[in-house]
Amino acid sequence: FIKEIAFKKEVKSAKITVTAIGFYYCLVNDKAVTDTLFNPGWTAYEKRVQTQCYNITNLINQKTKFEFQLAAGWGGSRHLGWMSHGQLVYTDPCLYFEIEIEYVDGQKEVIKSDESWDVFTNEYEFAEIYDGETVNALYEREFLGKAVIHEYKTKLIPQEGPYVVRGERIPAKELIIT
Repeated sequence: FIKEIAFKKEVKSAKITVTAIGFYYCLVNDKAVTDTLFNPGWTAYEKRVQTQCYNITNLINQKTKFEFQLAAGWGGSRHLGWMSHGQLVYTDPCLYFEIEIEYVDGQKEVIKSDESWDVFTNEYEFAEIYDGETVNALYEREFLGKAVIHEYKTKLIPQEGPYVVRGERIPAKELIIT
């Protein structure tokens, strides 16, 4: 989901509250808003979904590009376990966010996820919690159309518990071809 927004006034502060059915990754002017992974975290999606809130004031310019990448993640993964039989909770990943802007003159504006956002493909052809991800390094971005509103009946709650962050990166020692 991508949109460029030109702010007509000087921005004093900006924050974003975001969640998804699936994984989301949020960029402002091509910079990640957080170093956390697997957001919004696992919950019983049919009952509640965690939201995360980030201060993005230092990422905002007069003309700002917002980008959200979305994948099946937790919510669209097959569930493993002795009773699950591999069924999916949700088949379509879903994204919800609010960008709260406060201008220097005290006026406030809220920009929400809606049908005005452009939707594109990206290099991630597949990404979910159990089977990993497939990345196409040769992809060419393709416009898919405008965002579509889905109505999911669930409760939005603030982040509970710790965030997942990258501990260390371990390079491969060798490539074995059998």
